[in-house]
Amino acid sequence: ELIASALAASFSVLTDEEKRSGVILIDSGAGVTDIAFFKNNYLRGFKVIPKGGEDITGEVSKKLKISLSYAEEIKKRYGCVFINNQGTKEDIVLKDINENFKSIDKSEICEIIKKSLKSTFKEIKSTLNNLNCLNEASCGIVITGGLSLLDGLIEEAQDALEIPARFGLPNRFKSSKNLKFP
Repeated sequence: ELIASALAASFSVLTDEEKRSGVILIDSGAGVTDIAFFKNNYLRGFKVIPKGGEDITGEVSKKLKISLSYAEEIKKRYGCVFINNQGTKEDIVLKDINENFKSIDKSEICEIIKKSLKSTFKEIKSTLNNLNCLNEASCGIVITGGLSLLDGLIEEAQDALEIPARFGLPNRFKSSKNLKFP
């Protein structure tokens, strides 16, 4: 059967208590970010935002003038949202699209990612306001998907969305019989 990725993820990363009490699931993948709101074991709201990890990769590629595949590798290896700038500098040597080597500080990569995420979080917050679920999500937000692996993403989400968030790791699989659709 065809199923939205956020709904599928909810079976493995959300607890029954979260779905009963109220929780927002954000499943951020390569091309899209799914947002699902659960309350009283019902899926109360759902929205797909056409932004994901590929958009960040595109920004890294454009700003650093490197190929998309190389940008993806750099994002995965050095990418973060939050960087500790306490006088430490971490130089990274890259080869640009003209085959020239250049040295940049890791903080530059993190700044590109952070700026790119800012617009995504703005759109997520607008969607959550439209779904009218921020005040009803007593269990906060659970973030899963490839983009959630970026170092500091959970903290940035909490700041941007002004609601507690946690990383959604698969904890079990169960039947969908406990979830009701209105």
